[in-house]
Amino acid sequence: MNQLLPATKEYFKKVYESIIGSVKKNRDVHLIGLRESGKTYVMKMLALSKQGVSFRKLYPRVEVFFIDQDLVGEEEFVWLQLAKQMDIESSENISVLFHKILSYVDDKTRNKGYTLVLILNQLLTWRSLSSDLIDKLLKIKTIFSEKVKFVIISNAFEDYSSSQDYLDTLSILNFKRIWFPILSLEDTKKQIAENRVKAGKSIKEIESESYFEIIFRLSGGIPGITKKLMSVPLKGIEGGPEDLLKNKSIIQQLLFTLKGIDFKYLDLLKKGKYSEELYKSGLTDRKGRIKSSLIMNFLENFDYKTMLRQKAIPEQLLSVQEKKVYDLLKKNKGETVAREEIAQVMWGEEYTQKYSDWAIDSLIKRIRQKIPTVKIVTQKGKGYVFK
Repeated sequence: MNQLLPATKEYFKKVYESIIGSVKKNRDVHLIGLRESGKTYVMKMLALSKQGVSFRKLYPRVEVFFIDQDLVGEEEFVWLQLAKQMDIESSENISVLFHKILSYVDDKTRNKGYTLVLILNQLLTWRSLSSDLIDKLLKIKTIFSEKVKFVIISNAFEDYSSSQDYLDTLSILNFKRIWFPILSLEDTKKQIAENRVKAGKSIKEIESESYFEIIFRLSGGIPGITKKLMSVPLKGIEGGPEDLLKNKSIIQQLLFTLKGIDFKYLDLLKKGKYSEELYKSGLTDRKGRIKSSLIMNFLENFDYKTMLRQKAIPEQLLSVQEKKVYDLLKKNKGETVAREEIAQVMWGEEYTQKYSDWAIDSLIKRIRQKIPTVKIVTQKGKGYVFK
């Protein structure tokens, strides 16, 4: 795994300290954060740093195991992952494998001061999540009590209704909820500087102090968005949200950041209504105002619900007929495209029989609604111009 750069380590330090502090108080941890905030990276660092370097401050003997969502298919994969990390011989029989794991933990916990930390990445969205799996996890906790600590990682605001029964069951574990922080302005400066150094670029390429502030206002301190904006030329950054939202990769990044967030929270976000969860996540201030001007502009002007449901950028929302007209206008950018030309694209050889000004106007209106960053100007009595 790549080494964290100094400023990044400093940013993650408070997360480490919160986790370690909770474990020290015999609390299991539920780490929550926005997508691409760095929570999985931090936990992998904890798990893979020579058997939990950070946890050695608390326990003389500690082992940290990481069960990753990406590797979880059926329940057996959970135990296979754990057995592999414990150097236990695998078995096709889940029950046999589970008892081998119990024996391993039992043998280890006989040593004074031994603690096992089990990190479960995205547990609530595992495809293999079942009552049997939860029962086995709880059995481990019940048998070994404070000698086993659970750390569960999940994305903020996702709809876990299908996992609610399991979440209620796990609540007996007395989880300490820790919200993963977003970047401050100072953190943003450090992240940009470090990424430039990593890419072999000079810090001097950054024109002025205002560059950092513009990035920070646009991203709202969300690491994933900040990182994406670093790849945009300075001229594009200065164009503000309106220009940036014409960029497909920016739209895709926003969709990824907002993916999985329950629509009720997105509606609150759009309306500027305060929610403690939205505030804790760093998406809003205490008055409910969105910190990221990019997200604010996106929610105000785009059909975000349809885009998130269909996992599509604006152009992909166009119907076949709308796409043909859109491509025609775009191809003739800056020039007036006559209504008759648009009609030919819409209805082909039958355009004279099917011609309808209302249908043409309605189609242009739908294109404008689906791609709000595009400017299509009406030339009265003539046609339309793509600006």
